[in-house]
Amino acid sequence: VTNRVDVVSAVGEQVDGNSIGKVKVTVKQAPGAANIDLSQTIVQWTDDSGAYDLTFQGTGSDAADSGFNVTNVQDGDSSIPVLNDPSDRFQLQMDLSEYRANSAGLSEGSTAELQINTQSGGTSNVILNVPQTLSGTSAVNL
Repeated sequence: VTNRVDVVSAVGEQVDGNSIGKVKVTVKQAPGAANIDLSQTIVQWTDDSGAYDLTFQGTGSDAADSGFNVTNVQDGDSSIPVLNDPSDRFQLQMDLSEYRANSAGLSEGSTAELQINTQSGGTSNVILNVPQTLSGTSAVNL
C-alpha cells in the first residue's frame, strides 16, 4: 500500500464572469495509508496555460504565492497538515491567479489535471472540469 491521498471533492470558487479564480480540493488518506504530511506534498497542475509545480505554503484560508494552503475540514486531533486518521479531511486551496499565465482563472468548459505526489511517492490524479456555463453561480463542483 502506498501513502497516497484520495480526493473527496473539488470545488471552484471566486467566479468572475466566465472563469473561476480559486480551486479547493478536499483529500483524505487512501485506505491502508500511513500518516501523510501534506507540507511535504507537491501538486503538479497542468492545463492549457502550462504546467506548474505547487508546494505547501501554510495552513489557513489564504492561498498564496505559487503554491497551496491546507485548511481543516475534519481533524479530531489538530494534526493539520498531517493526515493521520482515516476520518481526517483537509482541503488544498489554490489561488489560480498566483501562478497561471496572465493571472487568469479557469474559464468555462476548460479542464485541468492535478497530480498529487506525497513524500513517500504515492500519486493521486484528478481531472477538474469547469462547467460550460458559470452564469449566476458563486461556486461550482469540478
